[in-house]
Amino acid sequence: MKLSAAIPYMACGALTAGAFALLVAPPAPATASVAEPTHPATAHAPDVHVLLADFHEDEQPSRVVASLAATLTRTARGARLHVTASALGPRVVPPPGFEGVAGSNEIAARELRSLRVGDRCAVLVRRGDVVVGVGRVHGGRSAPIPIRRLDADGTVRERAGPAETGPVETVFTADVPDGGEATVEVSLDGHVRVRAICRVVRDQVRIVSLCGVSAHTAPVGAP
Repeated sequence: MKLSAAIPYMACGALTAGAFALLVAPPAPATASVAEPTHPATAHAPDVHVLLADFHEDEQPSRVVASLAATLTRTARGARLHVTASALGPRVVPPPGFEGVAGSNEIAARELRSLRVGDRCAVLVRRGDVVVGVGRVHGGRSAPIPIRRLDADGTVRERAGPAETGPVETVFTADVPDGGEATVEVSLDGHVRVRAICRVVRDQVRIVSLCGVSAHTAPVGAP
């Protein structure tokens, strides 16, 4: 196989071979699959905006291998964007095979951990063709990846994988300047893989769109 109120959801994304399986839904318990996804709705405070998106692999059929969640929060000089890429989420599809459990992807978790090694990732803030800021890459939460096992008596059970608990997320942050729209891009090995367009004006902070960059899907704006 090659991030009390409802939150808007966008289905989009991409993955390159063995490199980038990119939020955030609560992890499935080790003994149960993740629940079915709910329909999106818009709800946000004037100084905070949240948007969720799927992240698809590049192969066909293009499956959801991870989730994205972006939060834009007002600051004194503009806003700060947090984008979390997670191998857990209600729409995440497991790798092929008997052991995979819906709502998690162990291969994606391993690839997310590799993104924090060396300088593979870059986070840039652009206004037009001009780079106006540089973001950072952070480690995210750890959680068990559930797997399916067949017991000696023939019972199928779901339980934590052999690694028990490990990092399942990577977080990207960037400061977005006030005064209009800016684009935040997360690049992997020199190729853009996640793009968020943000609007920060005096009376509003808003994530206009959030998407993984893929040949199979197009960015979709927030409702």
